[in-house]
Amino acid sequence: MSLKNQLKFFRKTLNLTQQDMALKLNITQACYNRYEKGIREPNIDIIKKLCVIFGCTADELLEIDTPGERAKVNINNSFNNSNNINVKIKK
Repeated sequence: MSLKNQLKFFRKTLNLTQQDMALKLNITQACYNRYEKGIREPNIDIIKKLCVIFGCTADELLEIDTPGERAKVNINNSFNNSNNINVKIKK
């Protein structure tokens, strides 16, 4: 399940509307709607708030809570050139 689907699943589990979520997150309903459509991704502050609202961990929300899922995340860091930092998600 993708982040957008996780957001919708958790929101509906709590019987909340997109407007309810927007109010809790102090953002517009249109902004929250973009998260659920996958048009936009929430920043770290919003992710923290979402975890508190949903009562879950960031790993659960982002679906990286198993060693198998963690193994899919490949981080390539070049400490000599900060413009050359890449994160790739294996599918």
